[in-house]
Amino acid sequence: MTTEDFKIYLELFSKNLKIAKTEYTKNIKGYYGEASSFNFQIGLQTLLELGYNPIQDSNTINSMFSKFIENKEIKDFMKTLKEK
Repeated sequence: MTTEDFKIYLELFSKNLKIAKTEYTKNIKGYYGEASSFNFQIGLQTLLELGYNPIQDSNTINSMFSKFIENKEIKDFMKTLKEK
């Protein structure tokens, strides 16, 4: 995955997560025990939307983030996503 693709991934992930959290909080009251699984599923859906293989495990997802997380361009881009 390129840096540009990862930025697109982050933007889509952020959008998908906001939509899913809104629906989740509307429909599920008082149960938040599956948050890590929930985020993982949103991440896989986002990979699928970008045309990447969504069959991943937590190690491959962590590896993807490890590749980019220290990149200054990615850090700056993530700050802009927080503002949206």
